[in-house]
Amino acid sequence: VKDPLMSPSAPTSITREGQTLYSNDLVNVATVDGRKLVLPLKSDEIMAVSPDGPNSTANRLFKLRFKIRGNRVWDRLVPVHYGDAVNLVFNDETVKERTVNHDRVLNALTSSKNIDFALVKRDSLNSKDAVKFNDNIVIKTLPSGNFLAATPSGSVMPVIDIEKATVFKLVPQVGCGPLWRFDTL
Repeated sequence: VKDPLMSPSAPTSITREGQTLYSNDLVNVATVDGRKLVLPLKSDEIMAVSPDGPNSTANRLFKLRFKIRGNRVWDRLVPVHYGDAVNLVFNDETVKERTVNHDRVLNALTSSKNIDFALVKRDSLNSKDAVKFNDNIVIKTLPSGNFLAATPSGSVMPVIDIEKATVFKLVPQVGCGPLWRFDTL
């Protein structure tokens, strides 16, 4: 019997396969020009920031997780596939899980709306393959179907046209403390 809380297209295992992204893997989300999605101190807006720019170390968040919506499986690896509905989450300073939303700009304000995303392979828009680290992806907002775009000022906001969407890469990261279970290296 297939668990309804897992990705509809995802077999599960306890063995990591190559460069596959699994639900809850700890990642950096970076633009192809090297800017990382971060949550600056004293801000609720997720920004695309150059790691070499001013105040690059004054960010309280740079490790995120794509979590398959509704997935409550913790004892198996569940691969994320292109097109799966996912939430973008992180753990705050108190280790509480917080969900990122896309209401006007990408932000960490508490909301139960506008929290679903789908990853889309940029060179194969209809792909349902497993997401791989370092693939060129665009991030689609659900249910609107818009795409995320990082502006020159660093704001990340939904745009209608995929041609204006920012191309991102997911880079595996190592967790620490309570995030050890999310290591992807």
